[in-house]
Amino acid sequence: MIIKFIIFALASVVHFVYHILSASYDEYYRMKDELYKDQRERIEKFKFNEEVSRVFDDMIRRSVPGYIENILMCSDIIYEIYTGKGILYDLGCSTGALPIALSEKFKETAFQYSGIDNSKAMVDKAQNNIEKFSDDYKDHHKIEFVTGDIREIDFNNAAIFIASYTLQFVPPGEREKLVKKLYCQLPPGGAFIMSEKVLENGKLPTELFKKMHYLQKRDQGYSDIEISQKREAIEKVLVPFTVENNLKMLEETGFSSASIFLKKYNFASFIAIK
Repeated sequence: MIIKFIIFALASVVHFVYHILSASYDEYYRMKDELYKDQRERIEKFKFNEEVSRVFDDMIRRSVPGYIENILMCSDIIYEIYTGKGILYDLGCSTGALPIALSEKFKETAFQYSGIDNSKAMVDKAQNNIEKFSDDYKDHHKIEFVTGDIREIDFNNAAIFIASYTLQFVPPGEREKLVKKLYCQLPPGGAFIMSEKVLENGKLPTELFKKMHYLQKRDQGYSDIEISQKREAIEKVLVPFTVENNLKMLEETGFSSASIFLKKYNFASFIAIK
């Protein structure tokens, strides 16, 4: 029985990875991230536009340590704590990796999901992905995608909020206000799951993890030019907090507990319970 369970679990992971990254070998390589392959005279600030949306699944898989593991862990946690009442709000849903994982996890168990992103190109790609990969359980899962600013949207009947690498793009002075808004919309026992690029308190671990992150991107096939140009573009819009400041923000907002459930170098995932 144990061997059968392990085989089933591994098969599920492989099934998910295959489906979220490519519908076929050829399609995967058509979507390969080569946006910063050629030297540019001027580096514009990073935008989640249509050009990025086409290669985003490949980009984030190769750029964020533990990305697939994080998506799978989020779906596992949500499956365990979701009561079946209320809506799962995915803030900054990008191309819809989480609802695909949730569909695989929940199977015929019902859930309600609302993915929100301020990029119409990302929302369109998410809608296309979910239609392509989640037909098996569409009768059991209520999934919608909305284009909008999470700072301005009113959330109704929230059960769990998920923000995967999203708050880091919200101006630092507005993050605490947004988290407070999410906290107020949650019922007692509700959860906020947040994944972020982070800094460490000390200079040495911060620099070490930055180097390890760089080496991973090299291992994933990115050139020095690609890494340098992408970093310059994204540092214009992405401002990370330290691990300690993220935990402090969650605790001072009023959450009864805040913990890290995954950390890979300079990326961390948190869960806060109301």
